[in-house]
Amino acid sequence: MAYLTIREAAEKLGTDEATIREWIKRGWLKDIQRRVSLPTSGELLGVLVTEDHVEEKELFEVAEDVGWAMLTRKTLLKRLNARR
Repeated sequence: MAYLTIREAAEKLGTDEATIREWIKRGWLKDIQRRVSLPTSGELLGVLVTEDHVEEKELFEVAEDVGWAMLTRKTLLKRLNARR
C-alpha cells in the first residue's frame, strides 16, 4: 500500500489540502497517523513526528466516486485551459 501525506494527495489531484481534509471529515477517506523522521541540523537521528496520511488507492477511488465535483473552480479552469 502506498501512503501519501495530505499535501501530496492534494498535489496528485491538483486541488488544495482543505479539500482532502474535508473528505476525511466527511468520512470518505481514512486518515492514518504515521511517524516520520525529520532530520535536524547537528542531530544524527533527527526528530520523530506524526503526520496525517491517506492511502493512495482509496484517494483515487473517492475522487472517482464523489470527489471531482468538489475540486476548486481554479483547478478545473486550469485543467480546461491546459487542454486547449
